[in-house]
Amino acid sequence: MNIHPTHLSNTIKEATYKSPCDICNEKTINVAKKILENSEMTISKIANILTFEPTNISKDTRTKLLLITEKNY
Repeated sequence: MNIHPTHLSNTIKEATYKSPCDICNEKTINVAKKILENSEMTISKIANILTFEPTNISKDTRTKLLLITEKNY
């Protein structure tokens, strides 16, 4: 693929209204939700398996994706 990364990122954001990073975080959180629903694993264990550091997600994104407030987090 002969496309500049910035152009690709801008095109994705224009088409989806989400940054590529937001899309990846959303996919990771959806996988984590499915694992949580179907297992007894802790959130920390799931984050470790998915190589995802929960503190990397912004408060605003977490609230949108998980539909929780900071107080309930």
